[in-house]
Amino acid sequence: MADAILEGMTLTGGVLFAGDTGFEHYEVVDTIYEGRPARVIYSGNRIAAQSGIARDDNPELLFDYNQRFFELITGLGPKRLLVIGGGVYTLPMAVLQAFPDTQVDVVELDSALDDIATEFFGLKPDPRLRIIHQEGREFLDANDTPYDLIVIDAFINVDVPRSLTTPEAAQQYYRNLTRNGVVAMNIISAYHGRNEIVRHQYEAFAAAFRQVEVYPAGKGYALALPQNLVVVGRKGRRGAIGSYLRYPALPPLGPS
Repeated sequence: MADAILEGMTLTGGVLFAGDTGFEHYEVVDTIYEGRPARVIYSGNRIAAQSGIARDDNPELLFDYNQRFFELITGLGPKRLLVIGGGVYTLPMAVLQAFPDTQVDVVELDSALDDIATEFFGLKPDPRLRIIHQEGREFLDANDTPYDLIVIDAFINVDVPRSLTTPEAAQQYYRNLTRNGVVAMNIISAYHGRNEIVRHQYEAFAAAFRQVEVYPAGKGYALALPQNLVVVGRKGRRGAIGSYLRYPALPPLGPS
């Protein structure tokens, strides 16, 4: 729900909403993002756009990490999908439209985002969409329903909440997946150099999953720069996750 790359964004002054919820200050802005007319939502001090939709005829999702999540969903064909970090529900809405047999559960702590999503981003009730207003780790700890795919896209500014990044959290992802289920997390980190964030998440996933890979969300960014990365863990048999994604997995991380 946070995008690391602000280059290519031009603010047009089209602020449609600015206000505070019990958790955060939000602004909804009509703007140009990566050359596309778009509507985005910021939290806090506009360090990064948190979510958004394109307002053109191109069906591709606006943010590159959501494109990678959508590719995973297309390739895996999950019957039950869990999204932790709903934001304004852009990915769940795209999934409901494209995959009529998929049930989507979304855990989003800030219930006030529902009204913002409804008014500005087209959220509508759907019998296949269940929204749970709860902290993600609390939901995982109590949940008894296994999912085919878990997507984690929860951020506080540009950081994933610590409760979702620990080895203990990875064990809960494993417990909440079906036999061959997959977990995929959006993080912001450099891959080389100051890459403590991706190393930590890789090692946390590796404590629970035998197959762990890291994929770039976008193309053309130097790996020493912070950017959106998708960390993937697969339960059960090994599978060709890379065949579903536009960009190949990054080389294995060497010793710390």
